[in-house]
Amino acid sequence: MHPMPSDKPWAIVLAGTIPHIPLIENLKARGYRVALVDYLESPPAARLADEHSRVSTLAMDDVLALARARNAELVISACVDRANVTAAYVAERLSLPAPYGFAMAELVANKLRMKEELVRLGIPTAAFRVLGSPAEASHLTMSFPVVAKPIDTGGSKGVRKASKAEELQLAVDEAFKVTRSTQILVEEFLQGEEVSADCMVQDGQPHILVLRKRYVQRGVDGAVLSAYASVSPAAISAAAKQRIHRVTRDIARGFGLRTTPLLVQFMVDGDDARVIEFAPRVGGGLNYRFVLLGTGVDIIDATVNAYLGRPTALADHAGRGYLAANHVYAEAGRFGEVRNHEQLLDEGIIAEFYVHKARGAPIGASMTSADRVASFMVRADSAEELLRRTREAMQRLDVLDVDGRSIVRRDVCLQAL
Repeated sequence: MHPMPSDKPWAIVLAGTIPHIPLIENLKARGYRVALVDYLESPPAARLADEHSRVSTLAMDDVLALARARNAELVISACVDRANVTAAYVAERLSLPAPYGFAMAELVANKLRMKEELVRLGIPTAAFRVLGSPAEASHLTMSFPVVAKPIDTGGSKGVRKASKAEELQLAVDEAFKVTRSTQILVEEFLQGEEVSADCMVQDGQPHILVLRKRYVQRGVDGAVLSAYASVSPAAISAAAKQRIHRVTRDIARGFGLRTTPLLVQFMVDGDDARVIEFAPRVGGGLNYRFVLLGTGVDIIDATVNAYLGRPTALADHAGRGYLAANHVYAEAGRFGEVRNHEQLLDEGIIAEFYVHKARGAPIGASMTSADRVASFMVRADSAEELLRRTREAMQRLDVLDVDGRSIVRRDVCLQAL
């Protein structure tokens, strides 16, 4: 006999992002009822949850109180840094299962503390300085170019490149505007190409599932925008790949990671690879789909297993051909609808398509990850075919605002590999 719904244990999912849709589906398949915590009125994953509490995922004690009220057996977040901190905090207070403790979650969510620990462990990363106020920018002794960044934000929010003193002051001012901290980082600007390693750590051993090259748009006044595309395989040297394998192993060992997803972002220049930052979680956006399509590994399922202390089979499903995730941006306004994506899917030009905005939702001008309107995946047997399909998709896709005006940004797309 199947248990009545009231007999099912509660799992609390922190943040209603698109990757948490399969997370909620996975938990329900395992027999949980799911309470979603997200301050937004209608986040994408809310429709699948058994209940939705409009509480901030940053309000750790409020989430703790909810977990106690529901007698929750699991509090989980798959791909949101600050929500991971709250999940670890509640798990520790209630003796619930988790892949790592609260202290570790806090350390890696703070970019300054993470950088300090990387340096202490001898892991290659960019040189940096810490500023305690905007006025300290005028006394900075670093060679240009540099990058100013908050220590507590994600999605490249508040991150700017500076090539001279005037740009530096603007970059520092912007970083202080968006941070909750009293400090920011200024790092040397690393030359090269951004490469992300999607990994799964099991028994302390990291397994690199996908190496993706990230294509990042630079904005006005040095603003560093989110990646607008990711492509695998990443075209880097064998020596750079070996270095990435070595560094991911050193991170897992140095930070005491035993069983957890792991995302490491590198800057690769020739045979050299240095760490930008890392997080013991699944990458945001479509990263979970990228890993699944590229390797056959369900990294969302692996995340739940990691929380529950169970292993995940990581058979070698090396992807063949090329795979790209592409993000669609639009001019600032209010989102109406996307057109022509269904035909592109039917014709096999694109493999998958995701809309991120509800009708009427605001679209900002910053072009950070929060301003993405939609995303799509493309598969191909060659680099040339991948580019052809991507270009055709971007030429035919359209984004309309609530008044029916076309606002799609076709200039922000994959042009070359």
